[in-house]
Amino acid sequence: MGGKSIFPFLAVFLLGGCSQEDGIVSDKHAPPSLVEEYGLTALPPVEYPLDDAPTPEKVSLGRFLFFDPILSGHGDVACATCHHPDYAYADGRTLPVGSGGKGLGPDRYHPFGVRGERNAPSILNAAYIPDSVFYADGQPLTLHDQVFAAMENATWMRGVAYVSAVAVDSVLARLRANTEYVARFEQAFPELPGIEFPESLIVRRTLARALVAFERTLTSGDSPYDRFACGDPSALGSDEQAGLVLFFERAGCVRCHPPPTFADYDFHVLGPSRSDPDLHDPGHFGLTGDADDLYAFRTPSLRNVAETGPYTHTGGYVTLAEVVGFHLRGGGDDPLVDSSSIDPFLLPVELSQTELRQLLAFLYTLTDPNYPKRVPDAVPSGLPVAGQ
Repeated sequence: MGGKSIFPFLAVFLLGGCSQEDGIVSDKHAPPSLVEEYGLTALPPVEYPLDDAPTPEKVSLGRFLFFDPILSGHGDVACATCHHPDYAYADGRTLPVGSGGKGLGPDRYHPFGVRGERNAPSILNAAYIPDSVFYADGQPLTLHDQVFAAMENATWMRGVAYVSAVAVDSVLARLRANTEYVARFEQAFPELPGIEFPESLIVRRTLARALVAFERTLTSGDSPYDRFACGDPSALGSDEQAGLVLFFERAGCVRCHPPPTFADYDFHVLGPSRSDPDLHDPGHFGLTGDADDLYAFRTPSLRNVAETGPYTHTGGYVTLAEVVGFHLRGGGDDPLVDSSSIDPFLLPVELSQTELRQLLAFLYTLTDPNYPKRVPDAVPSGLPVAGQ
C-alpha cells in the first residue's frame, strides 16, 4: 500500500509545489547535503479529475455548505463544527462532540455526555489522502463518500431527526426548498441541466462535488519546510536543520512520515494511550478480520501538526512534545495492545534534551499559518454559522 500513487487522476492544478518565486531557480539554494540527500520536496499541486474541475462558484457553494448546519438532522451542527479553521480544521478536542452539542472547540460539550469514539482529524490536505484509505481505520470511502457518511451518522450530524436511510434525501429536500441554494447550485453546475437532471440540480452528486471542491482548497503547502525544500536556505535555522536530520536519521520518523505529505498512508500498530479506558477501537481489524491488523491505524500527515492536537486516533496526547515522547519510547502505552504487535518501525530512540528540542523545532517548520480560514458571515439557511 505504501507504494500506491496518491495522485490517481488527470489534473487541473491549484497552486502548490515550487514556483520561480520559491527560489528553486534563483540564486538561493538550500544546502544540497540536506535537500538532495534526503530528497526533500514541497507539497505538490492538488490534482483534480478532468470532469470535476474546480470553479470559483463551486468552491463558494462548498464553503457555504461546509459552514451551514442545514446539513445536520436538527440544524445544530455543520461540517465546520468538528473541522473548524480556528483549530486547523480539527476541533481541538480529545474526542468530538457533534449533534446535540453546545459551544466550539475544546469548550464544546454535550449535555448528556455523548461524543464520538475517535479523535476528529484535521482535514487540511485531505485532498492528498488516497481514496482507498481515507478513514483512519481504512474504510473504503472516498473524499466524496465521507460527505454522506457524516450526514448519516447519528453522533456526528444526524442526531435522532430521522433514520440513517433517509438522512441524505432529507438534506437534499431542504436544500431544494431554499431559493438561494437553488440559484447557487445552478451557478456552480451550469453544464448539468437537461435530461439527466430534469427536476433539480441539487442531488447527491452535485452536493458532494461542491463540498469536495471547497475541501480540496484546504491545503498548507507554504511552510518554512516547503520554502527550504524549494531552495531558500534561510527558511530553516540551525536547530531546525539539525531536527530535520534527526527526523530522517536517528529518530526514524521518516519511515512512516515521508515528504511531501509526511505520511505513508499505510497502517501501523502503535498502541497509544486511550483517553477513555472504556473505548475499544479495533482499527483496521474491524474491516479485514486479520489479526495482524488489530489496533492498526492509517498514518496521519504531519503537516501543521503543531496546530492539530490532541494527537492519535484516541486523542490521548495533548501536546506535540507528549506524542513525540510516546513515539520515541517505542509506543505501547495501551495495555490492551500486545508489545509483540507494535510496528517494528517504532523502535525506542534515546535523544538528549537538546536533540528533542531540535526535533520539535523541525516539526514546527511543517506549519503553514496561511491556509484558508475565511468563515462566511452568514449562510443561505439563515441558521447560525458554525463557529460564529
